[in-house]
Formats: sequence, structure tokens, C-alpha cells
Amino acid sequence: MNNRKLNLRKDFVTLSHGPRYVGWRATPKEFQELPHDGYGYRIVDGVLHLRFGKSFQHYKIQKRIVSLIRNAVGNDSPGEVLEETNLFLPTGEIFHPDIIYFKDSIPSADKTCIHSIPDMIVEILSSHLESLEKRMIAYLKNGVKEYWLIEPIYKKISRFTNRNEISWEIESADRLASEYLERLELDAKDLFQFYTEAGNR
Repeated sequence: MNNRKLNLRKDFVTLSHGPRYVGWRATPKEFQELPHDGYGYRIVDGVLHLRFGKSFQHYKIQKRIVSLIRNAVGNDSPGEVLEETNLFLPTGEIFHPDIIYFKDSIPSADKTCIHSIPDMIVEILSSHLESLEKRMIAYLKNGVKEYWLIEPIYKKISRFTNRNEISWEIESADRLASEYLERLELDAKDLFQFYTEAGNR
């Protein structure tokens, strides 16, 4: 049993320092070696950005989508559905998507990041989802097959299908089926039934 005396200054750096690394330039390797300060970050163009918390309604929508994906996948699939994990792309960015899905294999990972390219990514747009264009370009170039953007404020669902890592083919509608995952269909009325703008603040 470890009876080490608690050191507030050492063990709870967030109480006095807040986020330490915002604006730092770091390689993915350097990022993985940074002492944890209690905050989440993403890397965009080699710069660390703070990863903001999400609303309760954001998480309700996220959990609903995860449930729909798991139902579409079934119990016999060798794949994996993951939430809220660091994703390290070969082009050097580190992002933190809401949901990632691997169809045929368990992704490779270390203690801080997933190092495999997901077949599908789902992100729920909030006021804190910065650098969206850069993220979508990175997902396209790294071979993500299908990307879903959920916009609760506008009650909008968009599906982006990767065409040879050159461009996204975009479709937006109140109800959309996946081209990649059979039996997956997202319905705006279903996803946004509990969403209110005031409740998302």
C-alpha cells in the first residue's frame, strides 16, 4: 500500500498553474512525453491547443450515435468503436474526435494515442470545435473513408465520403445512411430530440 503524503503543489498542478502547454510547439513524440497537467490538448500545425469540455447534451447525442453504430456493427464484428481518444495521424497531427470506428481490426495504440487510421469518424460541432477545415483536410489525406459532422444548433447532419483522398463528397439531409457501414442511419429528429440551445451552454 502506498502511504506517500499528498503534495498539493506537485500532485495537483492545475490548482495553481492552469493549463501549462497552450501555444507550445511540439512534435507528437514531445507531446506524448509532456508531464500531465490535468488538461487535454490537440496538435494542429505543430501547436498545442486546449481541448475544451463538452456540454451534457453534446454527450447525450454522442452516446446515441455510439449506440446506433454498435447496433449496426453487431456482436460478431472484429472492429472497434472508441470515444474521446487521442488520434495520432501519420501527417503529424493529434486530434481528439468524439467517435472513431475501425471496421476490421483492433487499432494499434500506446499509452496516450491511437496510431491507426479509423475507417469512420464522427464529430459533433460545438462552439469550441476549432480548426474544423484543417481537421477535415487531415482526415481526407490520411484515408478516413467516411466522416460525419453533426451540427445540433442547426439540427443538421452531414456525411462526407472520401473519394481517393482527393476530395470529400458531401451530402446533408434530415436522415442519412452510411455508405460504408451497412445498417447505420442517422436521423435528425432522433438525435436532436433533447437538444436546446440554452441547455447546451
